[in-house]
Amino acid sequence: MMEIIATNSASISKEVCNPGHSSVRPLDEAFFAILRLALGAAQDFLFDLDASQWSALYSMAKQQSLMGVAYDGISMLPKEKRPPKELMLQWSCVAESIRGVNWKMNREAARITQLFEEHGRRGVILKGQ
Repeated sequence: MMEIIATNSASISKEVCNPGHSSVRPLDEAFFAILRLALGAAQDFLFDLDASQWSALYSMAKQQSLMGVAYDGISMLPKEKRPPKELMLQWSCVAESIRGVNWKMNREAARITQLFEEHGRRGVILKGQ
């Protein structure tokens, strides 16, 4: 069974199993905690992850197309809570690449919007990045 819980900024889906039994794995909880941190919905990260767990969390972020958002959350962590240096560098390269692509997309969207306006047409953004 699936239950939707509404919050101020988003809807969070939560699997409902047997009462008192959580179906969310500890690594999933850590992943969600990083996302909450990045989105400003949390201020602490109570997990101590080892290198293999950080690697698995990296894979989760990649699979869910949340590399940039997760990196923003990780960047807020104290240095002792962050992933190993090599993974952190890899993640930062991906995040910077995402920032660059987003900057280009925003610039191009502004250019096209201006072009439409010059021809008497209004543009509407139907999907964000």
